[in-house]
Parts: sequence; C-alpha cells; structure tokens
Amino acid sequence: MSIKSKEGQKKKKKKKKKKKKKKKKKKKKKKKKKKKKKKKKKKKKKEKEKEEEEEEEEETEEETKKEKKDKKEMKEMKEKKEKKEDDDDEQDEQEDEQEEIGKRRREGGEKG
Repeated sequence: MSIKSKEGQKKKKKKKKKKKKKKKKKKKKKKKKKKKKKKKKKKKKKEKEKEEEEEEEEETEEETKKEKKDKKEMKEMKEKKEKKEDDDDEQDEQEDEQEEIGKRRREGGEKG
C-alpha cells in the first residue's frame, strides 16, 4: 500500500469521525431543545392549573359571600314579617279592647 493511499484513508477516517461527532452533537442539541420545550410546556400547564384553581377559589368565595348575604336578607325579611304580624296582632287586640269598652259603655248607657 502506498503512502498516498494510506494518507487518503486516514483523511477519510478523520472526516468520517468528524461527521459522526457533528451528528452526535446535533442529536444531543436537538434532544436538549426537546427537553427544554417539554419542561416549558409542563411549567405553562402547571401555571394554567394554578390560575384556574385560584379562579375557582375566588368564585367559591364569592358564592359563599352571596349565600351569606342572601341568608342575612332572608333572616331580616322574616324578622320584619314577624314584627309586622306581631304589630298587626297587637293592633287587633287594641281594636277588640276598644270595641269591648264601647260595648260596655253602650250596655251601661242602656241600663242607666
């Protein structure tokens, strides 16, 4: 084998090795990029879930406040209604008493 052909083979081998190394490096870079993208996607998803959870919490809080407010209003309305009924009963009693007093006076007037 001549020196020239040996050198040619060496160059070929070197070139092949370099190409292989470059390919490996490219593959590694691609893998790294993919991993980074996946990580970013995961982070985004986590953030979105957290945001949704916070929104849900807020809505629940608002609903609770609304329910408490409604309950309070219902209680107040019930109390007003009961007070009105009590007042009406009292008024009816007073009217009955007045009527009774009027009856007695009339009866007393007839007797006297």
